[in-house]
Amino acid sequence: MIRRMAEDRKEEVRRATDVVALVQRYLPLRRSGRSWSACCPFHQERTPSFHVWPETQRWKCFSCSRSGDAFAFLMEKEGVEFPEALRMLAREAGISLDPPDPAAAAAAKAKDAAYGAAAFACRWFQGNLKGSPGAAYLKSRGLTGETALEWRLGYAPPGWDGLLQAARGEGIPEAALEAAGLVVPRRGGDGFYDRFRDRVIFPIADTTGRVVGFGARALGDEQPKYLNSPDSAVFQKGRLLFGLDRAREEASKARTLCVMEGYMDVIMSHQHGVRTAVAGLGTAFTQEHAALMRRFADRIVLVYDADAAGKNAADRALGVLLEADLDARVAVLPEGKDPCDLLVLRGPGPLLESLAAAREVFEHLLAGTAARHDL
Repeated sequence: MIRRMAEDRKEEVRRATDVVALVQRYLPLRRSGRSWSACCPFHQERTPSFHVWPETQRWKCFSCSRSGDAFAFLMEKEGVEFPEALRMLAREAGISLDPPDPAAAAAAKAKDAAYGAAAFACRWFQGNLKGSPGAAYLKSRGLTGETALEWRLGYAPPGWDGLLQAARGEGIPEAALEAAGLVVPRRGGDGFYDRFRDRVIFPIADTTGRVVGFGARALGDEQPKYLNSPDSAVFQKGRLLFGLDRAREEASKARTLCVMEGYMDVIMSHQHGVRTAVAGLGTAFTQEHAALMRRFADRIVLVYDADAAGKNAADRALGVLLEADLDARVAVLPEGKDPCDLLVLRGPGPLLESLAAAREVFEHLLAGTAARHDL
């Protein structure tokens, strides 16, 4: 019975969605006989080979062979799985997908509240940035104000309950803040305090651009230097890549992603026009990371720092990428330079040269062996 109800809801959403109108939100379509056509949004081309048929509510690219319905288009374009595509189209059509199970309904409601709390916190952190120590730090690293605004960067002030009090003023419950990883229960069990204090805030988004967590850099001597949101119902660091929401469109065209180590490496790369840059979230590469990247790219270029830790991280990531049948390569940077510093000091030229000359796996391993044995 439940399965039948789910199928009925899916068909209701499908019937309520005009695939032509959906596609036109992402690219300009031109009438071409019984179909609408455009250059394919999923690869680079000059002659339009992408067609949408209003009669069948289907689309197909005759060059790259991708095809499907409204759900498939949204999954490809936004990089989401089917359940999320269904929810997105249902919301637009005004169709309720409330699960019949009360427990599942309560969990879904709590998850939505956590997303709302994360969105509020992002705005609050961003509002604190101007004139703050966080703004001074970002400026010292070479970021422009336009870049800080584009990436929704922010600042968490030193107090213990700034965000907590602001959220209360907006009627956001503590349970939603806790579910989003924004506050920590006090040891005595009496209330909460802010997780992020006196830190530069880097919002972390899913592939649709929805904020699901935060990375935070300490400005003083507090440890750890970088602190991420804890895993939760809305944030799983083993399944997310920083910057992918901004890199996915260019990556889909070039079929390439450049994986770096840090937030600043990624943001500075985008500021200098390298718009395929993403980064992990301080955790080892997983099969989920590889599967996520395969949605947008066939070639993965690892751009790790030129120190021993960076080289070891690249070697570990290579195994996961090769197992996922991805074309993995390693870009070698000048010794002692990370991508951010290299871009600030010398502009995009040296980084672009390193990316173009990225080593294939065998060449990289051979060079590492030669260096260890001083050959």
